[in-house]
Amino acid sequence: MKLAAVAERVHGAGQGTPGFVELWMGPGVGLAVDLGGVVVQGIAGAAGEIGYLPVPADVQLTDPVDPPTIHHLLSVEAVLDLALREAVPGADPDDAAATLDAIATHDETLNRVARRIALSVAPVLATLDPGLLVLAGPPAGAGGDRLAGLVAHWLSASTPWHTRVAASQVDDAVLRGRATCSAAGCATACSTPRGRSTEPRAARGTDRSPRRSTTTEDDRTKR
Repeated sequence: MKLAAVAERVHGAGQGTPGFVELWMGPGVGLAVDLGGVVVQGIAGAAGEIGYLPVPADVQLTDPVDPPTIHHLLSVEAVLDLALREAVPGADPDDAAATLDAIATHDETLNRVARRIALSVAPVLATLDPGLLVLAGPPAGAGGDRLAGLVAHWLSASTPWHTRVAASQVDDAVLRGRATCSAAGCATACSTPRGRSTEPRAARGTDRSPRRSTTTEDDRTKR
């Protein structure tokens, strides 16, 4: 997610902007924050893990999901499930790409996805007031500029913000972001807090046994 934002800054919609946020909708849901070319990492490297947050109340009242988390609202699996439940013409349970393309041409369902996105990111816009929201991941790739325009509409209609919204312009963004970081020698825009894991908390192991010291006898002698 954060590497994708690095690629977006260098190669995509983030070029020349003072800062942007990028929403990733894939098997997981996350959000990267670029402030002046520096991607915010957080103390544990887990900044932007919004998939764990509860669904906004307005959405849950009219468009409920279970469990009521943003992951179950915006992940690619959630979007595909919405299309199948709504019997979108062309939706195929065995063909994710065809189903996403079908959503992109189905006004009602695409508008529903856009509303889900807009109300989910509104707290981020209230906190950071970025100049640009970038949509990334398979649903965003299929929805393209049309989805971005609908998200912008819902933001203007439902919140005080009129943030510009764009679909990601970078293919293989994570790989390109990694390459950018390697070329830059892992500068601040790409760095991870030292000694911290970038995995979401829920994905980490549960072994809480005391860690063994890695200090060697030679180290102690040198001291």
